Amino acid sequence: MFNDDRWHFLLSKLLEQAAEDDIRVIRTLATNRPNHFKIENGKIIVATKRTNFDVFKEVPRDMFERTYNTLEQTPGHNLSQQQISRGINVKRSAFVMAALSLLPEIRYRTDNNSLSIH
Repeated sequence: MFNDDRWHFLLSKLLEQAAEDDIRVIRTLATNRPNHFKIENGKIIVATKRTNFDVFKEVPRDMFERTYNTLEQTPGHNLSQQQISRGINVKRSAFVMAALSLLPEIRYRTDNNSLSIH
């Protein structure tokens, strides 16, 4: 279950990412595209190449919780990006996947662009 401990651990793993001033970068797993992000007041805000990295939008904690909890409850404990994006309606799914893959129990599977939990 994705709880406060998981959330704070995830925030700390994201903060370990290379920083330039207060903007950090994490790359998407399938295409290696940069996503710029900040953590402000316990919230994650992200800017992508699509907006020339100018427009930061919050990725709500609920997006991470929904993905993690669904992954835990899904038979086989595996979700593709398409299932995350369309199946459980998670916005910024590529960023969510890259961030969650920083957790020690989450693995990225290159063969089908998916996450699995162990």
